[in-house]
Amino acid sequence: MARRLGPERLRAVVVDHGLRTGSAAVADAAAARASRWGVAVEVVRLRAPGRAQAAWRRARLEAFCAAARRNEAVHIALGHTADDQAETLLIRAAAGSGLAGLAAMAPLAPVPLWPEGRGLTLARPMLGLRRSALRAWLEAEGLPWSEDPANADPRHTRVRARAALAALEAGGFDPLRLCRLAATIGAGVARLNAAAAAWIAAHAAFDGPTILLPRAAFAADAAALRGFAALVAAAGGADRPPARRRILALAARLGDAAFKGATLGGARIKIASGDRLVLARDPGAIAGRAGVPPAAPLRLAPGGDGVWDARLWARAGATAITLPGEADAAAAHDWLLAARAAHLLGQLGDAGFTGR
Repeated sequence: MARRLGPERLRAVVVDHGLRTGSAAVADAAAARASRWGVAVEVVRLRAPGRAQAAWRRARLEAFCAAARRNEAVHIALGHTADDQAETLLIRAAAGSGLAGLAAMAPLAPVPLWPEGRGLTLARPMLGLRRSALRAWLEAEGLPWSEDPANADPRHTRVRARAALAALEAGGFDPLRLCRLAATIGAGVARLNAAAAAWIAAHAAFDGPTILLPRAAFAADAAALRGFAALVAAAGGADRPPARRRILALAARLGDAAFKGATLGGARIKIASGDRLVLARDPGAIAGRAGVPPAAPLRLAPGGDGVWDARLWARAGATAITLPGEADAAAAHDWLLAARAAHLLGQLGDAGFTGR
């Protein structure tokens, strides 16, 4: 990649998780190789976020996003291979994922973090390359690599999936079939998401912290359901859309003349004058309730900026501000509901919106 694009257009970020002895030396060696190729590089040392793999994945993505913003980059390239894709599809199938989950990893997709990933795209340039071919290329180039001992630990779901695929391949099954299946499903999911985005553009109005929809525009077809789910999540400041079964249950209620309102995924849905649906943040969710912590305040130094409650971007003026609360007259702000809905749709085939 460095040869094709030119090293001056690349920045390398090496993340040291610190989970095993010698990881710092491995990270430093990788950084040194990037430097020899003329690529600017930095090493990020993570602090332990806990034991869960999901926490480590989030911390790693947060580090990549922060580095991208420091370098004014918009694409984050990862090294996933065709084998990783086949394993992902197998894992999601075993978990009962719906079509979006079975699309596995997309070659290009929004970073599945918000607000850290706002405006950033994950790229997977090696998704069509087998792991064995990558190792063969490294050997031919005389380049060393490091094997993570965790890749042999059967306690990890991915390691068990890798072993299952190896057994299937030994029996004559080509894992690339799974990659082609994921690509086919992914193309269908992309078309559905595009239709959902068109439905949103045709019917939704974004008015500050609220979203307005004509009640008559809502139909229980796949695109409308997908678009409506993204709007509910955007209004509610949620990490992902509600489960499909919950959206379907709400859709059934919307056709009832007696429907007055409901809450779902941190959003409040109610009927306004003119028979319109109004989607807004549930005040109870902001204030906190049993088992749900209140929305964390956002404190900004003069000139600093950030996103509060996943919905409101703000930049402080001459004085420090705290959200929610009073802002000084020079502060700027922008409600991000439209951008958040688009981001959610873009990552549905990549971040595990299972439809369950």
